[in-house]
Amino acid sequence: MSSIKNMIHTIVVSIIDNPERLSITESSEDDGSTLFQIQVSKEDAGKLIGRKGRIAGALRTISKAAGAKAGMKVMLNVHKDPLPDDGAAPVVVAAPEASSNEQ
Repeated sequence: MSSIKNMIHTIVVSIIDNPERLSITESSEDDGSTLFQIQVSKEDAGKLIGRKGRIAGALRTISKAAGAKAGMKVMLNVHKDPLPDDGAAPVVVAAPEASSNEQ
C-alpha cells in the first residue's frame, strides 16, 4: 500500500464509524496521475463528504499536497453511493469512450 493511500486510510478511519466497511482503490490514469476512490457504508457517507463537501474537499487538498511532495499528481474521489449492505465489492461501470469521428 502506498504511503498516500495509508495516509488517506488513517484520516478516513478516524472520521467514520464503520472502518470495516471502508474501500479505498488506487489506480493509475493515462495521464500519469494516480486516482484514489473511496467508498464507505451508507451511514458514514455523509460524515465523509461533510456539509457542502467540506470534508471531502479537505481530503482532496491534503492528498494533492502529499502527492506533490512525492512528485505525483493525485486525484481523490469520494463516492456518493455507499457500499452495498452485503459487504460485496462495489461495481464499477466504465464510462463510454469518446469517439474520434469529429469533422
